[in-house]
Amino acid sequence: MAGYNKPESRQMGVLYGKMGLMIDDFLDDLKRPGTQATIIVAAAALVASGCFYFARLSEHDDEPR
Repeated sequence: MAGYNKPESRQMGVLYGKMGLMIDDFLDDLKRPGTQATIIVAAAALVASGCFYFARLSEHDDEPR
């Protein structure tokens, strides 16, 4: 519906303040496929870089002195 969003937003602002509106917008953004894909790619890159980092550390520990 075209006019539904404005009263809902106002009511959310009255009940929860600006922080409630911000959290509501954030949760709406998390429901979008593009945002979900970005989060998955970022998490996978973070996990992969952590794995490479620890593999490099264990490689240096295995060398004889």
